[in-house]
Amino acid sequence: RSSDLQIRRFTHDDVAAHVAGDDPEQIKWLSGGPSTIAGTTAWIDRNLESWENGGPVFNFAVIDLSSGQLAGMVEANVDWQRLDGLEEGDANVSYALYPQFRGQGLMAHAITLLEGFLRQRGVKRSVIRVEPDNVASLAVP
Repeated sequence: RSSDLQIRRFTHDDVAAHVAGDDPEQIKWLSGGPSTIAGTTAWIDRNLESWENGGPVFNFAVIDLSSGQLAGMVEANVDWQRLDGLEEGDANVSYALYPQFRGQGLMAHAITLLEGFLRQRGVKRSVIRVEPDNVASLAVP
């Protein structure tokens, strides 16, 4: 948590806001299809199970503290052996912000908070892999 942003585990209370935040950019680059209530609930259930099992996926809700709203998500996958291009001690980082929160520097800040969490877990390097055509996402790292 910082003065303007918080990352925390997703809860079922976040389902509707996450579905509402979906847009064509998020669908194209991250999810592969429009979010639904059922699909998002199942996704949060899988995330909570991963948290309970100590990983390998740690998904965080990004909260904009000035509005109190869910602004997006940031995720770290520490299962380096199953991800191309990663080495021991690496975490693959993915992220998405809802349209009204883009372009404000929130995601770079959220990733900084995520990296603090990862350092506590012994992760040495965060790896962000971005499709070259995803110009907005390329600006984050």
